Parts: sequence; C-alpha cells; structure tokens
Amino acid sequence: MKAASSLFSAASAVFLSLCIVFSGSIAVQLASVSSAQAAVVSRIDVRGNERVESDTIRDYIGIRPGVSFNNSAIDEAVKRLFSTNLFSDVQINQRGSILVVVVAEYKIVNQVIFQG
Repeated sequence: MKAASSLFSAASAVFLSLCIVFSGSIAVQLASVSSAQAAVVSRIDVRGNERVESDTIRDYIGIRPGVSFNNSAIDEAVKRLFSTNLFSDVQINQRGSILVVVVAEYKIVNQVIFQG
C-alpha cells in the first residue's frame, strides 16, 4: 500500500511538472505568433510601376511607415490596389520591417492598325 502511494505521488509530481513546462512553452509560442502577426513598417518599396507614381501607390495602400500593420491590413491594401483597375497583378511582401509592393500595370494600346 505504501509503495503504491509513493508511486502515485511520484507520478503526480512528474505529471504536474510536465504541465508547468508545456504551459510555459505554449505561452512563449503564442507570444511569438502575435508579435509575428503585428509589425511596424519602416519603409514601403514599390516595384514594377511604369506610369503610376510610387507615392500614388503608397497612398492607395493606406499603410504608413511608423504604424503597425498585420496580415489583414496587407490583404486590404491588395484589395484597394486592385479596386483602382490600374493593375493586372499586385503582391505585397514583408521583408522584416519593410513592405515590398510589386505591381504589374495593365498594358495600354498605343497603336491600332486597320487593314483591308
């Protein structure tokens, strides 16, 4: 009886220790996930634009340097750029604290030739 009681006590202590260790590691993982989801942008680089000015594109996306942003803000910025009907493709990538906006403008027709 005494051996079973000490075995139960030892098993309880091990279980309790494991619970404490795992709860701490889960808290650390959750903290790192939330910090990865929200960041402060230091600079916005615009690439691929030919006719539309970079400052105009920065105004459309609505994310400003020095302000925190997350994935939903990036999704909204992509939607705003597409809604202008100026771009055939839009990508916004995060490189550290820098947002890289890559756009592909719609091609314009500069010449029409009628034959016949």
